[in-house]
This record gives sequence, structure tokens and C-alpha cells, in this order.
Amino acid sequence: MSPIIRLEMQHGGGETHGLIALVHAARGMQGVANAAGFVDPGLLPAGKVQIAALDGENSGPANVRQLEPGLKACSMWGELAYQLGGVAAYERVRASDEVGIRVAGRKRKHPLTSMAGGRR
Repeated sequence: MSPIIRLEMQHGGGETHGLIALVHAARGMQGVANAAGFVDPGLLPAGKVQIAALDGENSGPANVRQLEPGLKACSMWGELAYQLGGVAAYERVRASDEVGIRVAGRKRKHPLTSMAGGRR
């Protein structure tokens, strides 16, 4: 299974409800009554899952986001790295973030995967 999930829905298609359900599933459906009625328990993660979320429509070089004093994300890669591992993770992608290009890497050795502690 891919460490990154991309949801695509038409407007009015329940985006918010889909995202809420996905977060509950990623957290093992803790606190959800009758979880087996919604998802096969065998599909739920056994351990902790690192969760990062991004508004892809409002991120990018034209919409630089202040992460903390003196640190800005210029791309979705900078934003995701910071969410996954703070300043240290951001520093690993800074060069790509500052010029607005994607972070290179193979699927299993991609920097964002390693920032999440190798968890998927």
C-alpha cells in the first residue's frame, strides 16, 4: 500500500466526511462504535500512523505559508515535510521547497517516507 493517499471527489461528494472517516481509519477506528460495520478490521493499521494533511489548492510559491518564525513553506513538499518531522524534516527538503520543485526519490527511499519513521 502506498504511504501517500490522494482523495479525489467532485464537489458535493462528501469530501469532509470522507476525510474524517479516513482519519478515524488511520487511527485504527478507536472510539468508533461498530467499526467492523464500516471497514474490515484486517485493513486497519496495527501501529501508529503519521498523519499529515495539505490543502493542495492553496499551497505553492504564490501562497507561501509561515511555519514558524523564520521558516516558510514555498511548496507542498515543504509543508508536508514540516508536518511529518518538524524543522529537521523541512531542512531535508529545503532546497527543493525554496525553488518550488518536487522532492526526488524512489518510492521506498523517498525522503517523506523516511520522515514518517519508515511507517506507511
